[in-house]
Amino acid sequence: MKKMMMIAAGALLAVSLMACNSGPTCESIADHVMTVAKGEMQKMLEQLPEEQRKQMEEQMAKEFTKDKIVEECKKENPSKEAMECVMAAKTMEEMGKCDMKGKEDKAAEETKSEG
Repeated sequence: MKKMMMIAAGALLAVSLMACNSGPTCESIADHVMTVAKGEMQKMLEQLPEEQRKQMEEQMAKEFTKDKIVEECKKENPSKEAMECVMAAKTMEEMGKCDMKGKEDKAAEETKSEG
């Protein structure tokens, strides 16, 4: 019985460690993008007249959602390096420099440029 408990505990530890080392996920990317973007947008919104600010906030709430960012991330299928680049970025400008195209997209681009 003790041996089975030790094996189960070891397996649980291994799974936990693998999860920690797996790198960023589209969900963590979305959380980070939302946090950075909202911070930057808040500064810009403060400079707008109240009516314009309210309109922008409403539009952002509809169009800029975590689900949409996760969906786009999964569609792009970015490399681990690209995802780490986004997670390290402190501004939207820095995020824009990260190559979020997936392997399939890169292969297609290389084929186009060769032909």
